[in-house]
Amino acid sequence: GKDVIILAIKPQTMKKVISDIKDVISERQLIISIAAATSTQFIEDCLGKNIPVIRAMPNTPALINEGMTVLCPGRYIDKRHIKMAMDIFGAVGLVEVIYREELMDVITALSGSGPAYTYIIIESLTEGGLRMGLPRELAQKLTAQTLLGAAKMVLETGMHPALLKDAVTTPAGVTVDGLMELEDGGIRVTLIKAVSRATEKSKELSR
Repeated sequence: GKDVIILAIKPQTMKKVISDIKDVISERQLIISIAAATSTQFIEDCLGKNIPVIRAMPNTPALINEGMTVLCPGRYIDKRHIKMAMDIFGAVGLVEVIYREELMDVITALSGSGPAYTYIIIESLTEGGLRMGLPRELAQKLTAQTLLGAAKMVLETGMHPALLKDAVTTPAGVTVDGLMELEDGGIRVTLIKAVSRATEKSKELSR
């Protein structure tokens, strides 16, 4: 059999799929599950053997090699298995490993669902440019590249976003007025609440 088996399936089908394949899976193989809200213990129990299982939460930018994946090892994982999984997901973006599986709910809500939140921000900023007279194609390109550049600034400088924000903000300037409107509209609290609510939903679905 193959060294690595990736379960890229819906959580509700997990039990049946494992039931169908467990007789041909050995302890020499590594199972990687990208099913949301499905714990390593649930998969291990369904397999009924000491099979190495890693739970992974990638996100859709992996499709263009800009993904963010978090790995959580199960009970029968060793360093070799973690390296194998990191090599797989490292080919399509950044990878982190955690050992507290209860954090996978907030990871699902933040980086798993995060692209959707970001697309709303891109859509809204683009509409703002349209309202002020920019052609749609140009407004969208300006917005997307600005968010991409800002994200790279955070990752590559290691600076706190607040410091980077202050570097753009001139006293009595254009940016500070825009920031005041964002704060007045509650963008900060709304985004925090979005992650919190999505985390709770992931917990509700978890097994």
